[in-house]
Amino acid sequence: MLNKERGTRLLEIWGNGCIELIRTLCDFIPDIWKQVQPYWYGPQGFPGVFEYEVVSILGEQLGTYLLDNDGNFPSQADIQQMITDLVVTFFSQGGSHEIPSDQTPQTHRLINLHDRFTERLAQLEGGHS
Repeated sequence: MLNKERGTRLLEIWGNGCIELIRTLCDFIPDIWKQVQPYWYGPQGFPGVFEYEVVSILGEQLGTYLLDNDGNFPSQADIQQMITDLVVTFFSQGGSHEIPSDQTPQTHRLINLHDRFTERLAQLEGGHS
């Protein structure tokens, strides 16, 4: 949920700038993908909107954690658990709790996208277009 006051407080407590926060959060995209991969091409389909119910909620959870912990992120293990909880909850809505055995990995494509996004952020940060 967008809240300008919360966003301002979050950036103040983070203390490292908006682009740096976005870059840091985007570094979790490959972790999300690793956990989603077994479900992505499964027969159960999508029981909702992944962006709203997983990615956005993870962002809100991390923002709340930063606000409650003086701008510090949770441990990598805690972040992995947050992702797991959100992914499992999301795909469990469709009635299927099984991880499909037939996987079509797209990790390299996602990591390439992430790298390009990170490079673009660095360009913007440096004032290049």
